[in-house]
Amino acid sequence: GLTFHDHMSITRGKLVPPSSAKPGGRHKHNVVREMMRYRTKSSPMRGMKISRVASQADWRTAVSDNLVELLHENGLTGVQRIYNGIDISAQTLAPLPATPGFVFLGRPTHEKGVEALLQGAKLSTLSMRIVICAPSSDALKSLAKKSAGGKVTLEFPGWVSGDDKRRLIEGCTAVANLSVYPDPFNLTNLEGMERARPVLGTLWGGTPEVVRDGVDGWLIDPRHPSDVAQAIRAILKDPSE
Repeated sequence: GLTFHDHMSITRGKLVPPSSAKPGGRHKHNVVREMMRYRTKSSPMRGMKISRVASQADWRTAVSDNLVELLHENGLTGVQRIYNGIDISAQTLAPLPATPGFVFLGRPTHEKGVEALLQGAKLSTLSMRIVICAPSSDALKSLAKKSAGGKVTLEFPGWVSGDDKRRLIEGCTAVANLSVYPDPFNLTNLEGMERARPVLGTLWGGTPEVVRDGVDGWLIDPRHPSDVAQAIRAILKDPSE
């Protein structure tokens, strides 16, 4: 059997949409564009090799309907969806923290939406803390100085897992997942909900398959900073919601 977890089966990079694209729109992989972007790191033979391996598998699965559709659109057919999951055995839940804020659990990259979160936080004009679960770096500090503004306090606890991750989630008002590409299935969504924290989520990729807008969190297009800021204000001004 063969399981697909990411777009690496289609392209080395993420399928970042053009500015005019809409969530759920077409994302056909362009080999020429990938080679121009990644040069020697790209291999035009990758897709052919993966397709050949996939054709020999007795069964093929992917972690979201969105990824199934993207694979089919790019020539990898006959794939069934099986969602990712997490352990929900830890039942003790912590109350909301006194200091409002967000925790960002994904890789701190443009594709994963860290810029969208910082820009939206600045535009919201509210005071908050943002916990980015990655080691601090000059690039992140520069981005924070440029995007976040004076009312946002940033924390970089490094890579975390297990109980450390749960404590960081419980120490924030909400979990932020603002990928600007069709992220197949971000476990951040489940990890936040498992600790009874809402998700500030993206409309792209598999997130709308597990986060119900207005029930489990807020779903927005992260390419629009004003929409991010509006959702942030809604979350922080009425945390009991």
